[in-house]
This record gives sequence, C-alpha cells and structure tokens, in this order.
Amino acid sequence: MRRLFFLLGFILIFSSIAYGENWESHINILTGSVNTALTIGINSSGSDQYDAGLDSIAPPPGITYYAYLNSGLESPYSYLKSDIKSSASDNITWTIVITNASGDTATLEWDNTVFPSNYTVILEYGSTIIDMKKSSGTTIAGNQEIIIEYKKIVPFSGWELPLNFSANPSGIAANLTIGVSANGSNQYDTALD
Repeated sequence: MRRLFFLLGFILIFSSIAYGENWESHINILTGSVNTALTIGINSSGSDQYDAGLDSIAPPPGITYYAYLNSGLESPYSYLKSDIKSSASDNITWTIVITNASGDTATLEWDNTVFPSNYTVILEYGSTIIDMKKSSGTTIAGNQEIIIEYKKIVPFSGWELPLNFSANPSGIAANLTIGVSANGSNQYDTALD
C-alpha cells in the first residue's frame, strides 16, 4: 500500500513539473457604464479549441462598448468570456479585443499572484508593455487589441565563440575562446577558463 501512495505521489509531482501549474486570472475591465470580467488560464484539460466546462462564450456585443477574448475560432467560439489553454505548451497568447465607440477610459485589473514563477506574463497594447506579474492593472482608452503572452523562462546557459588566428608569419598560432557563462563572474575563474 505504501508503494501505491509513493507511486501516486510521484505521478502527481511529475505531471505538475511536466505540464506546469493550473491557474486562472480574472481580468476585470471597468468603465463608467460597463464592467466586463474575462478569464484566462492554464489547465491540463485545456486546448486551443473551445473546451466545454473550461471556456465560455461571451454575451452578444453591446452597441457602444464591448470586450471579449478573441480565440481565432469560428463564430460564436471566437467571442469568449473565458479562455483556458493547455498546460502542455510553453508559449501561449491570448487576445483581448475592446470596442469602445463611447470613448470611455477603461481600467483593467487582475490578480498578479496567480502566475507561476517560472513563466513571464506580458500584456501589450499599442506601444505599452506591462509585466502582469509586477503590476495588477492599467488604464486604457479607445478601441484596443490587447495581447497577453505567457512564456516559459529558459535558464541562461551561456555561450562561447572560439577564435583561431596566426600571431605572426613564423607560424606561431594562438587559440582564444571568449564567452559568457551563467556560472562565471567578471574575475578570472580557473574552473571555467
């Protein structure tokens, strides 16, 4: 029985490492007249398609103000209120479309504590770039297409560039390697040099 519990524990730990953590972030878009709640997230049961039970279709558009997640699928699945993607991918993009014919200023708010530490979550619109893990909101105006990029952080392993050259015509040659190591320092390191 102990072996069974050990095996189940190992499987749970491995699956969370292999596929990442499940999470959801609720993005509230507030204007003077409209409050829209959208949800993005990661789940091992999610996909790039419409997933019943995870994704939800947005209500019909309003006349002057409307915000939705554009999944890129055929209508009505292109207008989503919730879009949960697969945890098997290391690079994921969501697109929020805001149609703001009334010209209202909108405030976007989210919980920045739900995102895994080994991923970046970047929100972009126009020339504005926001790290969603360091900020919990922003203010926008007008029609906007907002891109949210979720990418796994890959540890830096360094690089090397070997150079071979001849120092003089008498045939004396030198080999030189320059580079950067994640384990190195700006001092001479006998373990690396």
